[in-house]
Amino acid sequence: MYAHAIMALHASDWTNIAVAIASGLVALGTLVLARKTSKMAEESKESADQTKVLAEATVQQAKEVGRQAAAAEDQIRLTRFALNASVRPWLTRVTPPLPQHLAASSDLHEILVEGIEGQETGLIVSMHLRNVGAGIALIAPAGEVGGKDERLRIEGLARNGTDKVYRPGFTAAAALPPGESSLIYFIIEGADVDNDSFLSLNRNFGGFFVTVPYTDVNSGQGVVARLHVTRLGKDGPWAIKQIDYYDGEDEFGPDPIASIEFDAAVRSRYPEPPGPRVMSV
Repeated sequence: MYAHAIMALHASDWTNIAVAIASGLVALGTLVLARKTSKMAEESKESADQTKVLAEATVQQAKEVGRQAAAAEDQIRLTRFALNASVRPWLTRVTPPLPQHLAASSDLHEILVEGIEGQETGLIVSMHLRNVGAGIALIAPAGEVGGKDERLRIEGLARNGTDKVYRPGFTAAAALPPGESSLIYFIIEGADVDNDSFLSLNRNFGGFFVTVPYTDVNSGQGVVARLHVTRLGKDGPWAIKQIDYYDGEDEFGPDPIASIEFDAAVRSRYPEPPGPRVMSV
């Protein structure tokens, strides 16, 4: 009976049956693939969650390493600063002694400006500088300070009264320990200068500049000190009015790293005896 029924089926019916079976197989395969895909997605999500946790832990670890590195850099910076401070020199004028009746004395604080014997023109200028820093100062008569060719020199005006002229300087002790003083001196002569013009004696009793480059004992921490020397009255003594300190890496930059004025101390060295103070009412 079933055989007759099967034989009675037309060819088109067999085609429909085959298509239905194929569709069923495809649906079954799709279902199996979907289940596998879902499982893979769950496994991928779990792996992604684990990766996220690991990434967050890595980020935190990197931040901690960064904080430790920053702390180490700060410690190195502080250590370097302390080390530099322990060997940093600082040159300044020699402090004058307490004046006796405000009279000038011939101590190391004196700045001597003298003519050259046997010559109509020519000067010898000498002064002492003291190292009040913690380390040895290496004064550079001619050489590099902070990568620049700096020289111990004196600056004044040429014979024409306008142009600047320079003369090299010399030092009695190039290595200056803390608390010690050293003589520096200059010889000013030549056809381009005369005494009055170089010293600007026609301008506020006179003045000139001295440049003193120096470093620490390790040839580091270069400083260029620029001294402004003026005369105290027409026939008064010479004295350092101001010292500007410049970073050796940037000489005469926008601003000095430090400036010291000695106006009060300079005024105290006028040779006139003190008179009574008159107060107006």
